Amino acid sequence: SGYYDIDKFGGRAGLSMEIPVGRKFSLQSSLFYVSKGGKLDQSMTFSIGQEEEHYNKSNYDITSNYIEFQLQGLFNIPFRRPGFGMQLAIGPYIAYGTDGNTSHTVNKDGVITKTRMSTFGESGMDHNRFDAGIAYEINFVFGHFLVGSYIEAGVTDVYKTVDTGNYFVDTFFNRRNLSVGIGVGYRF
Repeated sequence: SGYYDIDKFGGRAGLSMEIPVGRKFSLQSSLFYVSKGGKLDQSMTFSIGQEEEHYNKSNYDITSNYIEFQLQGLFNIPFRRPGFGMQLAIGPYIAYGTDGNTSHTVNKDGVITKTRMSTFGESGMDHNRFDAGIAYEINFVFGHFLVGSYIEAGVTDVYKTVDTGNYFVDTFFNRRNLSVGIGVGYRF
């Protein structure tokens, strides 16, 4: 995700249903349980007076879990061999943050303090529970099996603003979820 210094491994599990509209086009609705997150590091050195220098380092390890619904247009591109092909899908997603945990570690002049808090709670990180965006997928079909990749680009502000000084980054990437992954599935 664009907000973080270091992305972390997440995942999704769920079910999809394909509704054929034509020979090569379908609507696909999906319901997933999704885990997103990352790590954010902040460092600061400051002085009080001329002699005293203090060092603070802060680290956040953030996990956000969502129930996510997708509705996509799915284009089927058959290969010469029956049962084999490629699928391209695009469409919106909406998600609701069910739970999440954030670990906050502070190193202040060598004294380390660790705190755990809710990612979505007001007494924690207070992230927005609602997320929405555009999902893209490419899958290769091997009989009953699917192997592919996906990108989910959020369009809602989920995180509080962190001003990087770059308007483009702050506006489009800094406050929104961005997920990239690979997937394996089975078709009934």
